[in-house]
Amino acid sequence: MRNDRIAFLHTVAAQAELYRDHVEINQRKGALAGKSVSIPLSQVQGIEFHEKNLLEGAFLLFRAEGMQELTYSVVSGHKMVNKGRIDLTKSETDAAKTFCALAQQTLTQYRTGIFGGQYVVVCGGVNMDIGARSFAPLREKDSNPGCVEVSLGGVGRNIAHNLSLLGADVCLLTALGEDGYTAQIERSCEELGIDLSHALRVKDGKTSSYVFIGDERGDMALAVSDMAICEELTSDYFASQLSLLNGAALVVADANLPQPSLLYLAENCTAPLIVDPVSVSKAEKLAPILEHIHTLKPNKIEAELLSGISIRDEQSLFAAADALLARGVQRVFISLGEQGILAAEGGEKYWQKIFPAQTKNATGAGDALTAALAWSLLKRNPLAESARLGAAAAAIAVEGEETTNPALCEQSMMARAAEQK
Repeated sequence: MRNDRIAFLHTVAAQAELYRDHVEINQRKGALAGKSVSIPLSQVQGIEFHEKNLLEGAFLLFRAEGMQELTYSVVSGHKMVNKGRIDLTKSETDAAKTFCALAQQTLTQYRTGIFGGQYVVVCGGVNMDIGARSFAPLREKDSNPGCVEVSLGGVGRNIAHNLSLLGADVCLLTALGEDGYTAQIERSCEELGIDLSHALRVKDGKTSSYVFIGDERGDMALAVSDMAICEELTSDYFASQLSLLNGAALVVADANLPQPSLLYLAENCTAPLIVDPVSVSKAEKLAPILEHIHTLKPNKIEAELLSGISIRDEQSLFAAADALLARGVQRVFISLGEQGILAAEGGEKYWQKIFPAQTKNATGAGDALTAALAWSLLKRNPLAESARLGAAAAAIAVEGEETTNPALCEQSMMARAAEQK
């Protein structure tokens, strides 16, 4: 239902922009005088709205009164949360611009808490995942009997999916092509409650894809990704979304983004920034922005690259974490596979063991871990608790057949974490 209200507010904002543009083009005096701006509605949030001489619904209304002014009110339920007047005697263009700004502001206010709480913006890739798992140990340069599944993936999308399962309000900033996969992605996001309305639509673009091969245990042996469309997620695109980004409780980015875009997010986002390096080759992009990252989740090899320290034992592992903290990262969670997670913040370190799990598909563990770390940051959980919940989410993730396990939720994650205390 919340997505219905957001969609309506987008309609309001778009209508306001059209009106503003019309006024700026025609420069006609008095067009607002004595008139109302109206949008026909049916139902929003289960409340019946009737078309009147006012703009009403999703708790936003504007009304023209006489010749001299436009009054507006912003209402949540039956409670007035904002009201004011727009002077029409000075300039119709100014009035139209004010009208447009108020509509946009109301949408931002809804997202930032006046109308329903905090939200998370995830910036990153969305893929069609084609996964193959061998029934027996893999044999190179041969056909291996197994099973093949096609599902939605992408680091950014998977993190958004997991966050949604954990109960967070999520907006996904990604790039979509013009192919058959896009409709499937849109349907899935709608079902999950992930806001995809700000995503970039690339004309004649091809939605990215990811092909991976797993061994008989479900561990990835090899993967190939076609993420060329992510290059369309430029710094200019993110600049156009800055009010959305800075209204978020936190921003999560994956390193599939172009380096200039990561730099823009790092330097311009006022919300805490969580970054997943994705792979060793893409982790290199993060070196210049470490001081702007709140939470970093590298694996061992990525941590070596970014810290400049070869990890051979516990002492060198701790030294690598300290080096990343010294570069400005506030929280570091180094994923060590079967050896667990090293969490570090300030002078504190905590080594979290992995949780027992019946592994079916290990490819989504890292994305579930990142989502749980973001969820923990929203909840202001301490370092050790964040690592424990991350390990619990990863354990649940690997027990699913697909990259994202629908069994993950706040209750299941908390229960799994409680079992290992």
